[in-house]
Amino acid sequence: MDITLEHILIALTIVLGLGLLACVGFVIYAVHCFFEALFPKRLPPEEAAKQREEIAEHNKRLKRRCRAISYDKYDYVRDMDAAVAETIELQKQIRGGGETWRNMEGTIVGDRACLNRNRDRAIAYDMPYAPADEMQAALDFFKLPPNFNNAGLTKAYDKMRAALDPNTLKAQKAPKGVIEKAAQQRDDAETYLKLLRGYLNMQSELPRIKELYSQ
Repeated sequence: MDITLEHILIALTIVLGLGLLACVGFVIYAVHCFFEALFPKRLPPEEAAKQREEIAEHNKRLKRRCRAISYDKYDYVRDMDAAVAETIELQKQIRGGGETWRNMEGTIVGDRACLNRNRDRAIAYDMPYAPADEMQAALDFFKLPPNFNNAGLTKAYDKMRAALDPNTLKAQKAPKGVIEKAAQQRDDAETYLKLLRGYLNMQSELPRIKELYSQ
């Protein structure tokens, strides 16, 4: 079918008509918004009172949370400083440790960076950054059982240390290489013990931090 001038005029009329309708619609909407802003609808007294109560309650919760954060801030920053110092010391020990610990150094470096980051946020925003998710991720990484505690950890460590005692191994006439390796393993175990104790402390702090930030 050939396109004639009549077809073109019909198409233009349709396009212009739609454009005009859109412009009229926009003008009507703008006028409606103007009058709505000029004469806002008033809520019924009961609804307005309910909204005021909700806002007041929200503000109370916010103030309680801010007070808790402000109170907790200084202890939190101090704890972050201590944790950073501890991880630096841990890194030094790891560098002289066995293969397992050298493989884990990246994790410790990441932990140290995380602690520094949290501390900086605590100072910059005048409030502690609750690293609940990061703490939980660290605990999940070590897969500590729920009933795992410092007493159980110390008991397990003492048992391991006794088994690796050089005098015990000498009495058992163990080869020199085994005794040297056992001494290294004892050092590694002691470093690991320190790290796990840190994570156990973290585990005990997690509920408190989650509760603080849910207020």
